[in-house]
Amino acid sequence: MKNDNFSQRKAEEMEKNNNWYDALIIYQALINEEPNNIVILSKIGWCQSRLKDYNKAINTLKKIIELDPNKAKWYYMVGYQYYAQEDWQNAINWFKKALGIYPEYFIVKYRLGYALTQVSGTIYRLKRTEYLEAFKHFEDCQIIWENMPEERKNMSKSVFADVCFQQGKIYAEREEWEQAIKCFKKTISLKPDSIKAKYQLAKSLNNNEPEEALRVLPENDDKYYIKELRAEIYFNLGKIDESLQILLSCLKKRNKDYLLRQISDICLYKKDLKSAYYYSQKAISLNKNNHKNHLTLGKIYYSSGLLFYARKAVELSINLKKEKYKSEYSEAVNFLENINKDISNKNHVKDDKKLFDQLNNFTIEKDKINKGKILKYNSQKGYGFIKSNSESVFFHISNVFVEHRGNIKAGIYVVFKIENTTRGLSARDIKIKF
Repeated sequence: MKNDNFSQRKAEEMEKNNNWYDALIIYQALINEEPNNIVILSKIGWCQSRLKDYNKAINTLKKIIELDPNKAKWYYMVGYQYYAQEDWQNAINWFKKALGIYPEYFIVKYRLGYALTQVSGTIYRLKRTEYLEAFKHFEDCQIIWENMPEERKNMSKSVFADVCFQQGKIYAEREEWEQAIKCFKKTISLKPDSIKAKYQLAKSLNNNEPEEALRVLPENDDKYYIKELRAEIYFNLGKIDESLQILLSCLKKRNKDYLLRQISDICLYKKDLKSAYYYSQKAISLNKNNHKNHLTLGKIYYSSGLLFYARKAVELSINLKKEKYKSEYSEAVNFLENINKDISNKNHVKDDKKLFDQLNNFTIEKDKINKGKILKYNSQKGYGFIKSNSESVFFHISNVFVEHRGNIKAGIYVVFKIENTTRGLSARDIKIKF
């Protein structure tokens, strides 16, 4: 018996040092002496789980349930093995068994809610039974938390932060921004270093408070989603050129259709229709089934006076959304009505093929000599923007020929080439045009 106690203490010490394999060997030796010892069996199941040998852990835990069927913890632990493997449906089934025994099991309520969000899909997500059930479990967690003694609250603080975060994401998906903001702020108060919570808070604030959104957005631009949100916030703050440069930089590392579409939208906003069309076509070539890409193309055609091309693109966007989501694309439907009114009111009978060819034949030529005028220049920071053909191009003083650097200022006419840099499209080989 003394040797058994010594071995168990030794195994527990190994657990503290995360030496799961050696601890498991000792526990397995001990269980041979006492096959139905629930404490040792639970230790074996725990070590197997930590070693990611989930199937063996499940078998061990099921044996414990045979010996002790009325304890919720064992059902939860089985569910957790499936949860760790992202086998959400099996996890859900076992978590529900645990709650059948102990309905206010806080960690199980949270994990069950999270697992339910994972099986809710993306289409019609907000109306799915599983998603509504998940939200109810998160609400229950709030009530359980409020009634906890302080000591237990301190132990469960990290889990409750995750509860608030998941609630905030659901509120954000519902566009209930005030509630979402409250949840994300609560998450940050419990987990001050949570980058994802700060990102979600900034995203929720961006709709009505872009300046506050920029303040709370983490500085860590290593995360692509933070850089992309920064571009959105800059756009809402009227910093259009800065927004465009960030997106072009992101595009260099992540060739995604939604980035191309956002760049196209900014070019359209700047009335640079040729560039807008260029990036729109690239977006469609990456994902021809995305209804948003075709709506953007329709807007470009419309702004170019190509009303029949616009109508065709917008009709396609409406049909694509109906096929995929079985729902009406209200923005596109309203826009289509305006296009048809213009066709009728202007007696528009044919699109100008020359206008279409001008759009369709446009490419961004990186080695082409461009002409432009310095729009802005910050001499202290050494960078600025050149206006060329209604487009603003970023430049750094290091890309100006040495003999011309002393004369660089706003209003000066220059010639330059365009290149791809880590900041996106930028000017190089810049000379003052005399």
